[in-house]
Amino acid sequence: MARIKEERKEDFEAIFLEAVDEGLRSTLGNTPTRVIYYHFEKKQLLKREDIPYKPEVFAEGLDKILGTGATIIKTFIIKNLYKKLELDYEELEDKDFLSCVEYAKKRMKSQKCDVIFGLG
Repeated sequence: MARIKEERKEDFEAIFLEAVDEGLRSTLGNTPTRVIYYHFEKKQLLKREDIPYKPEVFAEGLDKILGTGATIIKTFIIKNLYKKLELDYEELEDKDFLSCVEYAKKRMKSQKCDVIFGLG
């Protein structure tokens, strides 16, 4: 079972947002990333800091802005998120972005419980 580094006590939302930032910057660069965030705030009414709480709005917005190219960025984000949480990433065609995010969130929550109750 994958373990979260004990010194990493951030909440899921902070880790997910970091993965989003890094995923966008690594694929698009800094300036396009800022443009995407600006577009989200003005057109999608989604502030950067709210992305972890509304990943479905974020995913839908990326699809609208980037079309099929959004799939590549969402894959980078998920791979980065799973790496940060020390989860194995298996590229399965039947798993969509939101399912992967939800899975990571559940795994992090269960790992925290294991640490709290001394099960892991």
